[in-house]
Amino acid sequence: MDKLARQVDIHHAVMQGSYFAGFSAIWGFGPVLLLYHGLSNSTLGVITSLALVLPLLIQPALASLSDADPRWTSRRLALVLSLITLAAAVAILLLQLGGQGLMGGGEVQTDLEKRLSGLLSQMDGVGRVRVMVAQREDGEIDGVVVAAQGADDLGVCLRVQYAVQTLLGVESAKIEIVRLAG
Repeated sequence: MDKLARQVDIHHAVMQGSYFAGFSAIWGFGPVLLLYHGLSNSTLGVITSLALVLPLLIQPALASLSDADPRWTSRRLALVLSLITLAAAVAILLLQLGGQGLMGGGEVQTDLEKRLSGLLSQMDGVGRVRVMVAQREDGEIDGVVVAAQGADDLGVCLRVQYAVQTLLGVESAKIEIVRLAG
C-alpha cells in the first residue's frame, strides 16, 4: 500500500471515528439531559423522530443545490449547516434558561429532590448535597445521582446509598454517588 493511500485511510478512519464518537455522545446523553429538563417521554420521542427524519428530507435538497450551483461546494454547505445548527443550539439554550442567567442559578429541583437533599445533608460526614432523581411519567424511578462533599469516604457513600435505597425503594445499581465539587 503506498503512502498516499495509507494517509487517506487514516484520515477516513479518524473522520468516521470522530463522527461516531459524537453520535454516541449525543444519543447516549441527550435523552437523559432532555428528560432532566422536564420534557415528557412523548416530547422526547417527537424530538428524536425529527432528528432522524429531517436529514432524509434536507439532504436531497442540498445535494440538488450543490449540483445545480457551483458556488455551493460541500465545504460551503457544511459551514452554512454548522452555523444554522449553532444558532439553533444557542436559541434553544437561551429559551431554556428563560432569564435565569448563564451560570445555571435557576436549576429546578423537584420537591422529592429537595427533601432528599435536606435529609442526606443532615447525615454525619455527608456535608453539602445535591440530588437528581430521574423519574418516569408513571412515577417509576430510573436512577438517582447524589453529589455529596463527603463522597470520598466509603462509609459515607454506603450510608447515603442505604438511605436512598430505603427511602425510594431503588436498587443499588440505579444509585450513583459522586463527590460534590467545592
